[in-house]
Formats: sequence, structure tokens, C-alpha cells
Amino acid sequence: MQVDAKPLFTEIPYPSLQSQIYRSAMPNIKSLEGFKEALKTHAISHVVILCASQETSVNLEAFYQEANVNVIAFPIKDFSIPPKMDLLELVEKVMRIAQTPEQNILIHCKAGIGRTGLVLTCIAMEQFPEKSGKEAIGWVRRFVPEAVETPPQILFVEEYRKQDSIQVVEEGCSHQASPPKPSLFDSIYSFFSWRSKN
Repeated sequence: MQVDAKPLFTEIPYPSLQSQIYRSAMPNIKSLEGFKEALKTHAISHVVILCASQETSVNLEAFYQEANVNVIAFPIKDFSIPPKMDLLELVEKVMRIAQTPEQNILIHCKAGIGRTGLVLTCIAMEQFPEKSGKEAIGWVRRFVPEAVETPPQILFVEEYRKQDSIQVVEEGCSHQASPPKPSLFDSIYSFFSWRSKN
């Protein structure tokens, strides 16, 4: 009995987007042809690359451009987390694109689990305002069982909606009444940033 091959792309069925969002692992030399076919089959118009160029032997940007897919490069160090405001901007951009019909998006890091799961879960937090961080992780794990791998990634999701460290931008000016007390998330992010530089 032949077992069907696992699909390259997994659809994450967000309820209120006009286009589909998929996740995958990063393509490699052996999977390029199948990957190119999957891009066509799923009508992918944009790809979000969450891994750095040195993580792959393939020139991903050139590969996707040759396949007529728009590239959004947003490298996050493996097993790590990005600056909160940067990820908020990425999530907003992805959702804006996906609100347009026929603009299917593929999101991947190296394995398509940790960093990809983090971004997918933050999108879920926007799609399901009633869900807690833990519930949003659980929802994404229905489709990507090991999504969001590390304690800092889990904490990032749990702190995602907290606005205490975000500056409000109004008419081109930044406003912040008083310096906020760093949240546990900010403290952990600062520690990991310091450790990666030393």
C-alpha cells in the first residue's frame, strides 16, 4: 500500500481573509522542482522568508523571483524572537496583502515550525481577538503541531497584545507619557539580544 507524500504546503484557514496563507519548510536543492510546482498549484503571489541567507545553499530570493513570487525578507535568528514592533508591522503587512483576493501568501523559516509558527500565531491573535496567547498557539498547532518552539517565542505570543512598551505614533510624532517598566518579554528579548552579540 502506497502512502501519499506529505504536502509541501499547509494551509492555515484564517476565517476573515480574502486570500490563503500557507506554511512550509524552506526549499532545498532536492525539493526545488516540486516546490516550484506547489507555488503554481497554490497560486502563491508572496512569500515571507524568515530565515537568513546563510541558512540555505539556495538563493531563495532569486528562486522566488524567477517563479514570479514577491519576496518579503524578514530574517529572525533560529529559535529566537524579533523586535516586537517589527513583527507587528510584518503581521499588519501580511494581513493587508491577504485581504486582497488572489494574493496567496507562503510563510517559511528553515523547518517551518518555530519562527513560522510564531508569525502564524500572531496573525491568529489578530484574527481571533477573544483568544488568549495560549489558545492562539493551540489553534495554530491544529495545523502545525510543533508550532512555536521555545519559551521566548511562547512568551512573545502571551505578551503580544500588551501595549505598555509600544509608542503611539500620531501625526508623525511619537508620544510616550513616561518610560514604561520593561515587561518580562522585553527583559528576555534584551537578554537574548545581548547574548547573541557577546
